[in-house]
Amino acid sequence: MIELQKVSKIFDTGFNQVHALSEVNLKLSQGEFVAIKGPSGSGKSTMMNIIGLLDRPTQGKYILANNDVSTMNDKTRSKIRGKVFGFVFQSYNLIPRLSAVRQVEMPLIYRKDKDRRKKSIVALSKIGLGERIFHSPVELSGGEQQRVSIARALVGEPKIILADEPTGALDTKTGEEIIGIFKNLSEEGITVIIITHDNSVARNATRIIEMKDGMVI
Repeated sequence: MIELQKVSKIFDTGFNQVHALSEVNLKLSQGEFVAIKGPSGSGKSTMMNIIGLLDRPTQGKYILANNDVSTMNDKTRSKIRGKVFGFVFQSYNLIPRLSAVRQVEMPLIYRKDKDRRKKSIVALSKIGLGERIFHSPVELSGGEQQRVSIARALVGEPKIILADEPTGALDTKTGEEIIGIFKNLSEEGITVIIITHDNSVARNATRIIEMKDGMVI
């Protein structure tokens, strides 16, 4: 599903060059539940951005579903990103005044999907918020807000979920519940990639990829 071939990412600050990734080789299969783990500055977030087509490698190839996406133009990459990936972030990224169901509808509005309300309700019900669909973020707990962001990522029926520190703002019990949702999604055939520095979170994955100084160690 995903293959990185000697992928490097170099940022030029104007004063020096920062090697965020150094010739990374990686293969991920469909349906894997993977944790990419490492301390701050290890390159794990840069790896996520490249895998999710939010950034390009400076060198090397990125093969996604047998296609070299590293050389595609931005418009094509954007279309693929919208169809293939769902993103979940530590900060939830919810719009304060919108209800849960409206938050989940947002990606489908851009696609002009006429069934967006029905699909959004199904996505929220799937992750246990069927009775909270008209609540705004201020009326939801942190765990419920993260569930809304997961439903928003799921509503487009992605093949890959990328979650950046998804439990970082949650208490232990709620974090475990969120990890349980990701486990279930993986069992359904969705590839789940969690970016984390937390060993207790990483241990829930079926595979841990540890990074340091821009390299997989």
